[in-house]
Amino acid sequence: MEKFFAPSRRYILAGASDNPTKFGYRIAKWYLDRRLPVTLLNPRRVQVLAQPTFATVQDALTDITNSATPNNKKPEKVEISMSFVTPPAVSKQIVMEALKTCRASDGQVAIKAMWFQPGTFDDTVLKAAGDDVESVIAHGDCILVQGDGFLNHTRL
Repeated sequence: MEKFFAPSRRYILAGASDNPTKFGYRIAKWYLDRRLPVTLLNPRRVQVLAQPTFATVQDALTDITNSATPNNKKPEKVEISMSFVTPPAVSKQIVMEALKTCRASDGQVAIKAMWFQPGTFDDTVLKAAGDDVESVIAHGDCILVQGDGFLNHTRL
């Protein structure tokens, strides 16, 4: 889990929500409250918590690489960690899109870690992440419960 958080890492939250009772809202707020550079995915909303949302991983990664490259310089490699608060079938589609988009980036973007919140994955989702992702967190680990501990450990 210590591989999820890292200096200069960028984060994507799949399933961000504007409903305060949903985990997609609470986890988006968790990232923002800690001033972590998070990009929010939600194809049905324009904004969540006053932050723009993106409909696809490709759109999100384009925004991340553009914001990471001021003055139109060639981008340095961007490392991404992703969190999921989506149903397993949606999580699998997003995993496959993310890995495909990264492969097409000529090494400029790498998905380093994925954190599947409880209820967001099944065996097919974990298989889709496969060997392409260095660190996959699943099986009951929740960022709202354990995230601060891992984040603080990384910052030491």
